[in-house]
Amino acid sequence: TSRPLRCQILGSDFYTKESTKPIFKKHNLLTVYNLYRLRCITEFFKIMKYRLPIAIYSLFTRSKRKDNLLITPTPSHNFTYKAPWLWNQFRNTESDLDFGSSSCNLLKSSLNRSLQNAQNRHGTDWHNDNFSQFGL
Repeated sequence: TSRPLRCQILGSDFYTKESTKPIFKKHNLLTVYNLYRLRCITEFFKIMKYRLPIAIYSLFTRSKRKDNLLITPTPSHNFTYKAPWLWNQFRNTESDLDFGSSSCNLLKSSLNRSLQNAQNRHGTDWHNDNFSQFGL
């Protein structure tokens, strides 16, 4: 026989919200925010490395002092601002990468490792730095 309906209703104390961070860490998953950063930098790297498509490549300005750093335009949410801005931030942690000698696979593995390290900081609860910094 089954329990009466009044015994089957579970109160709010039965349901608890748990952090998803341990699941992301266990399965080496990146959050949507970090997937965006991964794809943005990866696509930007390919554009700068192969100089294709030329119409997009011409929108970026390299620093005259440091060839692997870029001068960012006026801040906005456009790819032409976000991509070089993210690249410059990432270059501060991975200074051995450059457009000429680094492969796309090397960039992806270094970037993925860096984003995973940043995402796994600050214990089991999410922190703003998990989505805005790069890890070593």
